[in-house]
Amino acid sequence: MYTYEMYIKKENGLNSLNGSSGIVEVMTGAYYDNINKKECDGKEGLVPMPTYADKTRYLRGDGYWTDINLAERAKKDNKGNIIDETYALRNIYGTTVNCGRKSDSPIGTKSFAFGDQVTASGQMSQAYGLDTMATALMSCAKGRTSIANKICSHAYGMNTISNNYMAHAYGKYNVEMIEDSSFEENLGTAFVIGNGESETSRSNAFSVMFDGKVKAASTITASTTADYAEFFEWEDENPHVEDRVGKFVTLRGDKIVIATSNEEYILGIISGQPFVLGNGDCDVWTGMWLRDDFNRIIYESAPKMEIDENTGAMKEVFDEDGNLVYEGKRRKLNPDYDPSQKYISRFDRPEWAPVGMLGVLSVIQDGTCEVNGYCCCNGEGIATACDRNTIGAYRVIRKISDQIVRVIFR
Repeated sequence: MYTYEMYIKKENGLNSLNGSSGIVEVMTGAYYDNINKKECDGKEGLVPMPTYADKTRYLRGDGYWTDINLAERAKKDNKGNIIDETYALRNIYGTTVNCGRKSDSPIGTKSFAFGDQVTASGQMSQAYGLDTMATALMSCAKGRTSIANKICSHAYGMNTISNNYMAHAYGKYNVEMIEDSSFEENLGTAFVIGNGESETSRSNAFSVMFDGKVKAASTITASTTADYAEFFEWEDENPHVEDRVGKFVTLRGDKIVIATSNEEYILGIISGQPFVLGNGDCDVWTGMWLRDDFNRIIYESAPKMEIDENTGAMKEVFDEDGNLVYEGKRRKLNPDYDPSQKYISRFDRPEWAPVGMLGVLSVIQDGTCEVNGYCCCNGEGIATACDRNTIGAYRVIRKISDQIVRVIFR
């Protein structure tokens, strides 16, 4: 039993596709004895193949390659997909691979199609599985009847659609995405998990927008956390990096201080692990993008962008007169933003703390609090037992230790 090591012509010389599917213009090759595990002798272990050297051959979908007669026979007998001479002649630089491509479908430069009735018509696109379509530049479709039709989009699963720039669709029968008007707009759908049942009953389980909005079709749960919190800045900036978790706080302007027994208003309790946390700005500086007085991001006209076919890099588009072409809009960058400065998350900065403002929270106590009783803030920002009619009284629901109780804060 013999197999062949084959080589295809590419711009940078000979490239082994040993055991892989590909267009096969045979340059040279060597017999290899699978039983004795031994190559034939010859220059660098290669000898001209006596029957097929310098002749075009055809690769079947099952990984074996054959000649034109067997290829035609295999087609008629429906015993394997054939990379035939038509595809071979349309191959670009030896890098377009077709095995199971849908008949008469367009072929994208440097694309890859593998499966059954798949289409990879976008440049550098990839399509796998059954009846999938990757029709845009650098798009990718996998699974069954999934479609990726925007630049750098990905569609996986069954009957999914990824129709926005750089977006990902998973699951099955997702709702069509909200599309951006340009490559840089960043307002449309970024990620979606579909949970529909058919073409006429599409729905989503979960989706994320490029501007950060998140949508879920059902309950979001957390195993051990149960409070809503927001980040606030300490008035004293917490210079000694004290651990102030579990203490009552109030406001001085828009900054927090440890509350006392004389406070008319209690903002919340410093949370150890919030379930929902607002005002985070955990990844980038809060002033990176310009905003209006209502905290909405300001947008500006965006230059039209396209991908350079040679380098794959993004580049601006100019008209015949050399003027920049604009398309859609994009977020307006703050001129004070310095990308060379490393951003430190508010989680890691002592001057910021998450204040639990609603839900179940743990609070430090003075030893007087009892379950089913009530507590309020004493002079040191910790809980002390009180009457239920006391202003600022909170129900104690559990005693964690002699120093800590859990309360309902609302």
